[in-house]
Amino acid sequence: MHFSKFTFAVIVCFVSGQALALSGNEYRKLSIEQRLIWTVGAADGILAEQLFATNAKPPMVDCLAKLERDQIQAIFEKGLDSQPERWQYPAAFVFRQTFMSYCGQ
Repeated sequence: MHFSKFTFAVIVCFVSGQALALSGNEYRKLSIEQRLIWTVGAADGILAEQLFATNAKPPMVDCLAKLERDQIQAIFEKGLDSQPERWQYPAAFVFRQTFMSYCGQ
């Protein structure tokens, strides 16, 4: 069975009991500046993960490159706000799903 480095890191963190990421609930409690920083980091993380996994240009690059940081944050927050039943899950999961849908992937 083959796992990406990111997937392995996620498994290790969950097994070790360490918190890996903010939940949607925790994200919503951040200041505006902290939310922007988190959002940029989440976008960078997804793009880096795809690059490491495939050694090719990540499909979301062209989609995200057309957007300003505040647009990325607004699109993510719209997706998060529309799914309150998922706020207890890692915000990064909602971020990924939101942009996979937005970017048509």
